[in-house]
Amino acid sequence: MQPLPKPGIVPLVSHGLSTEFIITAGADQELMTISGKSTAGNWSHLISRRAAHMLWYRLTWELFPEKSPRVTGMAATSSMSTASNGSVASHAEVVAEAGTLSVLGWNAVSRWRFEIDHYNARQLWAVVDVALYPAGWEGTSATYNKR
Repeated sequence: MQPLPKPGIVPLVSHGLSTEFIITAGADQELMTISGKSTAGNWSHLISRRAAHMLWYRLTWELFPEKSPRVTGMAATSSMSTASNGSVASHAEVVAEAGTLSVLGWNAVSRWRFEIDHYNARQLWAVVDVALYPAGWEGTSATYNKR
């Protein structure tokens, strides 16, 4: 049996350097699963659509600083409401560190993090981009005009 965390301290799970990211959206598109591989093995976490937007936004600013104002300004965003399920990461952040980026996710009861190199940061950005904007940055569904 694992000891309970001290009051006020939220436990952190660190996955280390990670690759091969997949994001799958739930039926309602409000919950997503982010998964990857690290030297310790495969991992996955539930994230809210809002957390996915935060991740996309921060990766956009880190990877494409000169284009970020225009790109992030064109993209549709999600509501500020957070998932009520305690196992869902409702927040995400990307922090630049020496040669890598650290991705952090958290909610009221848990935190997790993984590191990515520049190449895998672009791969992660592309996966998040497609999950959030399958039809482009104007929204989440395609509209076709018949002529």
